[in-house]
Amino acid sequence: AAVLRISGLSRMSAAAASTVGSRLCDAFAAGVAAVDPESLVRRSIELLSDVQDGEVLRLRIRSSAGECRDFDVAGGVGFVAFGKAAGGMACGLPLARLGRRFLGGVVLAPAPTRAERSAGLGFRLPDDSGLASRIRVFEGPRDNLPDETVLMGSRAVSDLIDSLGPGDLLVAMVTGGGSALLAWPRLPLPDYRAATRALSTAGFSIAELNAVRTRLDAVKAGGLALRCRARGCQLAGLVLSDVVGDPLEVIASGPTVPVAPAAAGAALQAALETARLRGVDARLPPTALKLLQADEAAAPAPVAAPAVANFIVGNNRTALEAARLRLLDAGAPGPASWQPLS
Repeated sequence: AAVLRISGLSRMSAAAASTVGSRLCDAFAAGVAAVDPESLVRRSIELLSDVQDGEVLRLRIRSSAGECRDFDVAGGVGFVAFGKAAGGMACGLPLARLGRRFLGGVVLAPAPTRAERSAGLGFRLPDDSGLASRIRVFEGPRDNLPDETVLMGSRAVSDLIDSLGPGDLLVAMVTGGGSALLAWPRLPLPDYRAATRALSTAGFSIAELNAVRTRLDAVKAGGLALRCRARGCQLAGLVLSDVVGDPLEVIASGPTVPVAPAAAGAALQAALETARLRGVDARLPPTALKLLQADEAAAPAPVAAPAVANFIVGNNRTALEAARLRLLDAGAPGPASWQPLS
């Protein structure tokens, strides 16, 4: 977050105030445009070799900070996209160029509002019917609580991973809100929803909520990465961060980021103590309490981190920097740097 203070605005003439307002609107628009999910993905992925059967593909993926890595793919490429910006991010993939090497994709996004649907926002299936037939789209709830549609979409993600093997690459596009749109719960869905609702309404921070979700949900804290490791395929995570500081393990509960058992256990115990102090533990379903209070040895044990690479392709700073540069271009003073407010 950033605060822009304009001293003396009330003493400006109407014309001057209008100019300032126009500049601020332009800066805001520039910031929003800078984090357009489709554009971010298009800039982040580059296909370095021609797509031909039997030849190794080389994809270069680049973070917003300029870090890059090349992926050699002897097989094919699949993708999953989940979160509030999932549809836009998926539109940025070079699917048409992949052709028959494209193995399939799953999009899990919030159901668009009537206005969003009328404006044509969200994921657009490719014009090529052959490509479109390999993509499944699931529109989940907007209330941050998984439902049956989310479970169906999450099973589709699991099925896609199970179809991959050595030589294949899965591109996982992770955005804010993904925690509620991708879920492999270890307890019945109604209990999972009740536990999530109880913690959310008690004022738990996103880090505390994720610490609990990690124990209740197999996909959190690197679960997606571990499934890819079991299949022997490569995994590239493209992350559009909505969390200040960009902690990968927090964004969408870190499905592509395996967490060490000791760290996960410490975070869980701290969250449970908060739940006890606030009286929330009494409102949790028995199935959730049993999982949360189980000995660490009895909990699902993460294995060594697989060969996975995560890339921050956009974040709050991306938007703020674009806004700052637009102000400077207009001759207006802008902050030299951005610092989060605590």
